Amino acid sequence: MEFRIWPKNKWLSMIRLLLIGVLLILITEYLIYGRQTRRGRWAQINAKVWHWRHGYSTHVGDYVVPVPDHWLVETNEYRPAITLVDTRGRKTSDPLSGINVMDVVALNNPIRDLDSWVAIQRHERDLFKVRDIEEKTLRAGDERIVCLADHRPRDLLHLPGTSIVLVECQSNDRLSLRFFGHETDEFYTIASQIRKRK
Repeated sequence: MEFRIWPKNKWLSMIRLLLIGVLLILITEYLIYGRQTRRGRWAQINAKVWHWRHGYSTHVGDYVVPVPDHWLVETNEYRPAITLVDTRGRKTSDPLSGINVMDVVALNNPIRDLDSWVAIQRHERDLFKVRDIEEKTLRAGDERIVCLADHRPRDLLHLPGTSIVLVECQSNDRLSLRFFGHETDEFYTIASQIRKRK
């Protein structure tokens, strides 16, 4: 009786060896790198897979939202909304470094008066004594978007070492945006490229 470890087919043997090698690499990475590194690396892989399957944009209600290469899309099955997560995860001395998260929501009804929305948002920030409020107006297609940015995490949570920014935006239609992170320039670029579906 002849005993064989490998089947007669050489291609099947090579595929098995390749799978064993990949498995060993994954186990090694799991054992060597810390939990955060693994999470960040898997998020980067998930972002690449998402872009491979969907391209560089997605839909939220009637809106087409651009998705840059290193951002991962998380969908919400209960409402027309997505969350974009920056998977680059840079590390600095800031305790909240590496965080860049953006929510995009298509509201059920359009905002009737954008100026009233801005006034309410400013009043809310005054109540909580939030300082250094920056207002910025963008155009996204035919829509005007007003954004209010502040340092609420620093002011309310008393985290003096962080420069993280909270940005809340509303269009004169149904588009609502929220950003929490450091890369505000990239957020504003993404927001200004959002368009209505044709």
